[in-house]
Amino acid sequence: MAQLASPRSKRRPRIEIIPFIDVMFFLLATFMMVSLSMIHNQGIELKLPASNSARPIADRPQQVTLSITKDGHIYADQQVLSMEQLGARLADLKRVAPETVIIVQGDYGCVFGKVVEVFDQARNHGLTKLIIRTQKQLNHG
Repeated sequence: MAQLASPRSKRRPRIEIIPFIDVMFFLLATFMMVSLSMIHNQGIELKLPASNSARPIADRPQQVTLSITKDGHIYADQQVLSMEQLGARLADLKRVAPETVIIVQGDYGCVFGKVVEVFDQARNHGLTKLIIRTQKQLNHG
């Protein structure tokens, strides 16, 4: 009599690694995209003017965002300041971290003179790394 083959294979069970690698790459890519979207804006929400030359501003460890609202209020990060308080804050920054980058963002409807005053305050306190934040202009056409 001939022997019949067993329905069970004599091979040992294996764990397929290729699908696990695919899942791990997918998770890695997902976490990278989520972490990039979690970079927060330190300033307040404003309607920024548009510019063709607007570029993303890299996060730096020593940066302060100064925001000027439509009604002329000045915010350092998210704290409202008078012009005198701003001067004191900038003097402290110069003393503690002289390489601090100042990002100035003004609402589309703010008075330009207020932006110039903020720039003057920064320069008068020896902070010369100044950036104006705008938003990328959308080209329709």
